[in-house]
Amino acid sequence: MILHFTHPELTEKERVLLTLNKEGNVDVRKRKEGGKEEVLEDWSVIDTLPGQGFHENGRHLFKNRKQFFAIAENGLLNIVRYVNLHGHSEYSILDCISRISDIVKKAEWAIAVTDHGNMFGSLEFYKAMKKAGKKPIIGFEAYHYSRDMEEKSHHIVLLAKNAKGVKNLFKMTSNGYHNFNSKPQITWEDMKKHSEGVVCLSACIAGEIPQAIIRGDMDKARDLIQGMIDIFGKENYYLEIQRHGLAEEKVVEEGVFQLADEFGLKVVATTDSHMTNIDDKDVHDIHLCIGTKRTLDDPNRWSFDGDGYHIHTSAEMVKRFDDVPDVLDNTLDLAEMLHPELDTGNVYMPHFPLPEGFKDENDYLKHLVMKGFEKRFEGKPAFTSPEYHERIEFELETVKKMGFPGYFLIVEDFVSYAKNRGIPVGPGRGSACGSLLTYCLGITNVDPIPFGLLFERFLNPDRISMPDIDIDFSDTRREEVINYVREKYGHEAVSGVITFGRMKAKSVVRDVARVMGFPTAFGDRIAKLVPNKLEENGNNVKVTLPNVLRLSTEFKRLYKAEPDVKKVVDFGIRLEGLPRTLSQHACAILISPSAVSDYIPLVTLKNRQTGGRDTVTQFTMGECEEMGILKMDFLGLRTMGVFERALNYINAMKKTGEKPLFLDDISIGDHNVYDFISKGNTAGVFQLESPGMTGLMGQLYQDIHKMKGTKEEGIQLFERLVAGVSLYRPGPMDEIPNYVKNMLTPHGIHYDIPELEDILKPTYNVIVYQEQVMHIVRQLAGFSKGDADGVRKSMGKKLEDLLNMYGEYFLYGNKEKAISGAIANGVDEEMAKELWERMKKFGLYASIGALGLKDSRKIG
Repeated sequence: MILHFTHPELTEKERVLLTLNKEGNVDVRKRKEGGKEEVLEDWSVIDTLPGQGFHENGRHLFKNRKQFFAIAENGLLNIVRYVNLHGHSEYSILDCISRISDIVKKAEWAIAVTDHGNMFGSLEFYKAMKKAGKKPIIGFEAYHYSRDMEEKSHHIVLLAKNAKGVKNLFKMTSNGYHNFNSKPQITWEDMKKHSEGVVCLSACIAGEIPQAIIRGDMDKARDLIQGMIDIFGKENYYLEIQRHGLAEEKVVEEGVFQLADEFGLKVVATTDSHMTNIDDKDVHDIHLCIGTKRTLDDPNRWSFDGDGYHIHTSAEMVKRFDDVPDVLDNTLDLAEMLHPELDTGNVYMPHFPLPEGFKDENDYLKHLVMKGFEKRFEGKPAFTSPEYHERIEFELETVKKMGFPGYFLIVEDFVSYAKNRGIPVGPGRGSACGSLLTYCLGITNVDPIPFGLLFERFLNPDRISMPDIDIDFSDTRREEVINYVREKYGHEAVSGVITFGRMKAKSVVRDVARVMGFPTAFGDRIAKLVPNKLEENGNNVKVTLPNVLRLSTEFKRLYKAEPDVKKVVDFGIRLEGLPRTLSQHACAILISPSAVSDYIPLVTLKNRQTGGRDTVTQFTMGECEEMGILKMDFLGLRTMGVFERALNYINAMKKTGEKPLFLDDISIGDHNVYDFISKGNTAGVFQLESPGMTGLMGQLYQDIHKMKGTKEEGIQLFERLVAGVSLYRPGPMDEIPNYVKNMLTPHGIHYDIPELEDILKPTYNVIVYQEQVMHIVRQLAGFSKGDADGVRKSMGKKLEDLLNMYGEYFLYGNKEKAISGAIANGVDEEMAKELWERMKKFGLYASIGALGLKDSRKIG
């Protein structure tokens, strides 16, 4: 129902609430600032409309309900008459083409996503709906065994009423994949065990009850309905009807209304949507053909019988179900009782078993760290250095405050396991190399202090976020370490992480061309004009068909010249980016306090090597972290395997009694190694074997023959290697000539601001690392460690507004944050501005010092 209505207090597309008052008129209500949607008192009356104007198909709109939402748009009120409770998204893979973003946009108020057997998109959908100010309904369309387990793949729709219901859906969809039989199959026992907080719908004509009705077995249908009522409760079980113009649906509908009367159940109308708009049918047919490897002209290809498999508007549903409007009212009633919540923002650390004699994880962690400190530094100046002792105390205290001691104990434990069994472990990777604590624990093999690496780049004390340590293992023995973790924490508490392969520009045009019946060569001709890389104004842009059309003259010419090419590309644009395949993340492993499915839904994927099925999450890596589950990266590197085999060969050649050689024994400052590299001997060397890097190494070590072979020079050679790995990337490459010039003539370097010398001397007055930016803003402008990391993050993510704010702080300070500012600290204003612009420009591309360091440790 659509009414003419305008009001000065309403904005375009604002949602209002229509309520029937005691006089039989209808109050128009606007939600108060910060008010809750479900609390009537939080909606202020802004107008009242005569009740007699609310008739629809000969029936008063408010016959069964006291309130309706409506959308104010273009001088009209579009009354929400229906909520889609059974609809699919792009994560019903190769079956539905509705993207989450399009579903959210099309939803009038609330909408459900009920994908086939899975909840892959539930967190993405939940967040997007919340951001749009709309109500997400979380669920999935399950496949289930019959009660006697003789039949499989019956359909049923399950929706979450609350947070508990969401958790139970996670359990059921996970169990479905553990019972995989052509499709993920849940059982009646699963539903009985996990029914709390769950609402059930009888589903489409592929449901067990509709199938019984179609067969004419009403007694069987009655028995099944009673079974469902026994499991979910009468108030949580709904019968479902759909109208796609199928003869079977008419039979089901007649039976459903009869059974609803007998059992006192409500009936809801659904659409089983598989596309967003009514005009998406042609591209949906192509999508189905891609999934089934058929062509459009194949008479036996799979297609949807009937019509109306799109997300309907209220007006469309009123028209489609004009004779039974109650089934639309019932969808609204049900939507109002559903309040699903996803548990984000908390952290769930696994329990680390402590040895006797330690009161808690912090106590044991400090014991291990100080034990490692002694092992690393006893007999060296660092052992009594105040700088080292202050740093280790600061790091321990930060870990304690942030609540992460268990994290470090877990990592130290499996790293120690690997080393004790001769499994090669990398020296450290990424920002973890900035931690003295990880160095003392043996997790990394880099002392961060001589290299100016910062702990707050790894853990920012001003912003709680889970630590992230990537560990390299030999590619042939990585699985041994993962199996150890499974045995220690429980197989159910350890899981891999999913990744989605998506339809990309080149492949999608080939697929569409094939489906449309064009020769292979035709699709190849289009695909070959799609470049592997795209640039715009010197910046890399994503290779998508719209971008290629915009930026490639040759591609655009072909598109405009040949109508068939245009058809293929236009269909490709509509399909590009949809999920196509599932796979396991190469290195991410989750460890949870109990079964992973207590927190995140799981899926099993076929392992091509073993023939079995591996358990991975239904959520992506970033989403798993949002759900608060510990993620570890176990990387299997071929380079580490090469090290292992080389060391085994070397040690096998040693004479009896000779000390074996270990990876940690090899000096990072061996002049002979860098001399060898400088002559172009980089074939097979990690990070250095490309022609460009080989040439750069020749430049960086062109003066090695002048060196005397001292330890200090060895450190300098290593630092050049780190810088070279970091500089050889878009953006920083422009600074390579300056770096080499200053390297060869260090006496000619002039530091405009004297304080920069200590920070930039190791890189010859060139800003190479994000850590250097952090040091500069702290030393020159008085930034805190946390705010310095904020600058680094803003640069890395190109957050222009934040960068401008931090620029003001750098120049002029900020009293609230106790930042004095560079000018107040004696830096000339023009020099300070010039330095900030220099940092801002280079910071957009600057490498992490620890990142270059870890790559170089493998080389050196």
